[in-house]
Amino acid sequence: AAGKEMVDTILRLFEAGRTERRRFEEQLENLCDTMVRVVDRALQLEDTHEFQGDRGSELLTVCYQQKADYLRYLHVNVPRRRVNAQHIDKIYGDAVGSSSGLTPGCHTGVSAYVNHAMFHAEVRRDPEQAASILSKGQQHMGRKLLEPGDTGICNPSEVFT
Repeated sequence: AAGKEMVDTILRLFEAGRTERRRFEEQLENLCDTMVRVVDRALQLEDTHEFQGDRGSELLTVCYQQKADYLRYLHVNVPRRRVNAQHIDKIYGDAVGSSSGLTPGCHTGVSAYVNHAMFHAEVRRDPEQAASILSKGQQHMGRKLLEPGDTGICNPSEVFT
């Protein structure tokens, strides 16, 4: 959560005109790259006892989702970092996949589906795929993630906020 709050602060300062573009991109890259390295180190422990059972599925889901989130922030906000959309999609898929071992309705699993959908709406500009992911999440997680009729073309910035 602290990393996300730092990203939000960096974005707010840039949007308020208090940080120039070059400095904004540099700060965001430093933060996101650091967070991805931290998550990668945690994922190296995947074969240890910490990643076994229900708690392990939850930790894996969180790690994959956080890694994909930080890469998404870079993709969206730093033009030179827009080369890895397929890689980000795969990592979100890993997060959703690891959530299959979680209790239906678990916040972590729901979050994995929602953030994967956000990626498709925000990066891929594909609201139909985003809605499809939410629908699958709704079925898998046993929790209502999408209202009937929400599958049409929409402005992702209005729906996914």
